[in-house]
Formats: sequence, C-alpha cells, structure tokens
Amino acid sequence: MTDYNELASIGGPMGKSPVWTANADTGIFEGWLTVECDWADRVAVYNSIIWTEWPHTVNTNAYAIEGRCEGWGKSSDAGSGLIAYEKARIRFYYNNKIENVGGFWITESFQPSTEFHPLDAREFCWVDNEPQPDGSGVQCRDHEAPSMRQVFADYILTYHRVLLIPDAALSHIGCCNHATVGSYTLNKSFPAETLTLVAAPATRSLYNSWSLRAWKLTYHFRYTPHGANKFWRADTEAWENLYRIEDTDRYIQHPLVNFTQLIP
Repeated sequence: MTDYNELASIGGPMGKSPVWTANADTGIFEGWLTVECDWADRVAVYNSIIWTEWPHTVNTNAYAIEGRCEGWGKSSDAGSGLIAYEKARIRFYYNNKIENVGGFWITESFQPSTEFHPLDAREFCWVDNEPQPDGSGVQCRDHEAPSMRQVFADYILTYHRVLLIPDAALSHIGCCNHATVGSYTLNKSFPAETLTLVAAPATRSLYNSWSLRAWKLTYHFRYTPHGANKFWRADTEAWENLYRIEDTDRYIQHPLVNFTQLIP
C-alpha cells in the first residue's frame, strides 16, 4: 500500500482537517479530510482512499466520493513547461448520499403522486332539489363529469460505478415485474405486476481514477398499486383484468419479465 500521512490542520489553503457536519433533519453527513504523500504517489493514494468509508466517526455510512489535489515544494522542472513537486496534498470529500448495500453502490427515492382521469358523463345527472327515486334528472355534460383518482409512485433506483450495462436495461423498457421486487433501503417490496420500467438513462462516470471509466445507471419505475395490467371497469367501478374476444386470453399490456436481470 502506498504511504501517506493524514494532516491535522487548523487552517491553510485547503481548509481545516478533519472536518465533518451532520444534519439531523436531512440525515446527510459530510466530511473533509486532507492527506499528504509524495508527488509521484498522488494517483495511487487517491485510488486507495476514494470510495472508502469515513475513518473518524463510526456508523456514518459516508464514503469518499471526491478528491482535490495540490502540489507543493517544487523539486524541479519536469519539462514541457511542467513543474515536478516534492509533495502532494489531497483533500477528500465524504458523504452518505450514496450507500453501499451488498456490494452495490446505490441511491433510491420513492415519490408517491396521483392522477385524475375523467369518468363517463353518461353515468351522472343533475337533479334539481332532491334526487328522484327513478334517478331521473338533467344529464351531466362531458365537461362536467367528475374525475377518478389514480394513485401511483415513481421509484427511482440508481446504480453507481457500473462497469457493464445489462442488456435488460433496454429490452425490459415498458415491462413489469413477474415476481415480487424488494428495494435496497426503503424497507418496501413491490408485488408482482405493480412495477413498470419506464426509462433507464446511463451517464459516464469514474470508477476510481481517470484511468477506469464506469457508468451511473438509473432505473425509473412506475409503481401502480392496483396492478400495471389492470384496467378501469365503469360497471363495477374497479380495476380488473381485460380479455381478448377472439381467444379469451388475458390482455397483457406490459409484458412480465424477470427484473433481477436489471442488476448490473
């Protein structure tokens, strides 16, 4: 392992070290730590510390995700207008926004919401004064019809430091889970046919140093509690299965697939 020394500093151009803050409201922990090493070892030291856990306070679940390097103590001109330094000081930034769960670097969010869909106006009427026993009254117009409330949620799961994007990230778009899917940190499970993969954008990132590239892969799921392949039936006022007339097979709008194939 490449040698380095942690700097205990009360100031200087790179700031105090070590320093940390913890927010009891958001649950966010942030820390800053400065180390010193030989200039020639700066990349190796960066690689040995990045993505490691904060060393000074236990149970923070905070990891080094960023490093800033500065050289000092000029030793010689390295040629081509460059300077060779004697020492390097690297300031690392830690936070707990990205969690390491079972070897996967992930972030999750769950955002419940609602939509309103207009109902058939022919099912409603206006009655002057008191409703009549026969249900007679003034027919409701299309623009006067009430709306049905549909509850859903957006479940966002991001994998960090992904070296290879699974083929399923493309092939499973528009499909839903054939079996129960569990979340990593939300303490929530999604029953079969309630989770639909809507999108899977991926962006380039660094795995360790600039020599190894990786991906940040984000899955956007739509959680539909009543079922992704159920449809609103006005007669029963419920979400029900729909069937084809010619063969009486159940109509599956979102194909059922194995979501474990999405794990990178």
